Amino acid sequence: MSDMWHARRPICWQWLRLKTGIRPEAYWFAQKLKQPELLWQERQNLKKFNDGKRSVASDKRLLPLLLVWAEPTVAESLVPEHLHWTGSGETPVAFHRSSWTDPKASFVAIKGGSPSVGHAHMDVGQFVMESDGVRWAVDLGTQPYHELEAAGLNIWGKVDRWKVFRFGNMSHSVLVLDEQPQVIEGAAAIVDSESNGMLSYSIIDSSELYGGQLKSAHRGVALHPNGAVQIEDQIETLQKQAEVRWAMVTYAKVTIESARRATLRQDGEVLSLEVVAPVDVQLEIFEIAQPPNDYDTPNPGAKMIGFTLSLKPSAKETHIRVVLIPGGPDAAGQNFPAMTDWNSSPTSDDSPL
Repeated sequence: MSDMWHARRPICWQWLRLKTGIRPEAYWFAQKLKQPELLWQERQNLKKFNDGKRSVASDKRLLPLLLVWAEPTVAESLVPEHLHWTGSGETPVAFHRSSWTDPKASFVAIKGGSPSVGHAHMDVGQFVMESDGVRWAVDLGTQPYHELEAAGLNIWGKVDRWKVFRFGNMSHSVLVLDEQPQVIEGAAAIVDSESNGMLSYSIIDSSELYGGQLKSAHRGVALHPNGAVQIEDQIETLQKQAEVRWAMVTYAKVTIESARRATLRQDGEVLSLEVVAPVDVQLEIFEIAQPPNDYDTPNPGAKMIGFTLSLKPSAKETHIRVVLIPGGPDAAGQNFPAMTDWNSSPTSDDSPL
């Protein structure tokens, strides 16, 4: 048992950092692996909870176990060594951050995998992004199974499950082709992930998820030295026209400044979203606060900021390049290279990728 957890250590502790609130299970991992640095974020959350700035864990059943798994004799948590990490397996994930200690640090994560994995959502290509202590790009999370089963849905089948708004692709920050679902049995692997002298990035090959919809599809996220995050999609169409929706889920207040630029505000902080490519787009808000079905959980305050593209049959390779800039500075003059050029810089030895 111990060997298994050591083998899975990176995926476990990095996954926990995506969560909010107090997570007693993190203390179990730290105790089992004898690695107090795994508690770095948990110590920050616990302090915020003591100061009345953060709620307890979303799963309160485990909260009493904090008394069992937390070791009071353990010294203050060590700062984690690495800023970047990727994990393979059925659901590959990648994480990049600019700092563990700077409260204004930027963080971005992306997931691959398949909707066919147990308890999975149709969210391959989903990303989350933070800066200035604010989660700007979010995931709505799951919906309790008992609510859906009480509504008469067979959520374990291949039909009813994807009728649930939070489970399907329309509620996630992923590309949507012609309002069609992702291919259930398709899978996306992380094909490149590095930290080099200019930026840190990860790329997934999501072509299988769009079988019959696109000829090929790759999505990458990159963290730039100034804290800006770049999300890029490289796609090729088939012998038919395609309507492509790009969207990002957020709880921020969104002001659309122009066709390709929006300002997001939340908790006193500001983020600029700019579409670098293509240039012929129109940003808009997709309302998701109230999903279409009575059995769906409402999402008060949530919305999508994005746009729709019409691509011609057999169009040449199309790059969709969106940048998220903390503090809201104008992206003009900054260099946001194409995904194909991300690995052109000298490699740094900062990352264990």
